[in-house]
Amino acid sequence: MSKHIVDSTITPADWQPTADRAALTVIFAILATLAIIAAAQAGTFTGIAIAILVGLGTIAATHTYRATDYNYVRP
Repeated sequence: MSKHIVDSTITPADWQPTADRAALTVIFAILATLAIIAAAQAGTFTGIAIAILVGLGTIAATHTYRATDYNYVRP
């Protein structure tokens, strides 16, 4: 079996979790916009409302995401 050594002197940047959340927010915002456009093209108000709710939900979910275990080492 190999042993994994964790170098405690290497830590992630403080800004990285914020940058990750910002990138996810932009991606989900684009996807939500595309879903709204597709629903609008279909001409259904219910589809538009569902697309907006799903988009807002996914954007809100990205803001709650945080990487908490920086010391995890794969076996």
